[in-house]
Amino acid sequence: LAEFVDNLRQYGCTEENDAQTRDGTRYLLGLYKDAGNRWFNVSAPDEIHGENVSAYNKMHKAWTAYVGLHRRVFEAPGPETYQRAAREMLALAQARRSLSGDGSAGAGQLSL
Repeated sequence: LAEFVDNLRQYGCTEENDAQTRDGTRYLLGLYKDAGNRWFNVSAPDEIHGENVSAYNKMHKAWTAYVGLHRRVFEAPGPETYQRAAREMLALAQARRSLSGDGSAGAGQLSL
């Protein structure tokens, strides 16, 4: 769940503008509270409170919880970055879709 919430946040979703991000955040914080405010104490349904849980799985839970809960601060893309190039390509695709008149660009019809 934390990785899903993280993906939503990467697309600009927050607790204020997206119900799934809000609900996922609340659920994660509930797990944290129920585990005594320690991510290492969070157990999956098939785990017995830390028994037979690898160090990787313990760290992975804590890390994914962090990335799912922390807020993003987006910066404007620099002139020579992949983000700038991707935004330019998306704008071009949107402009061409608008010019086509039907509002959609079929697969393989967009040429750069």
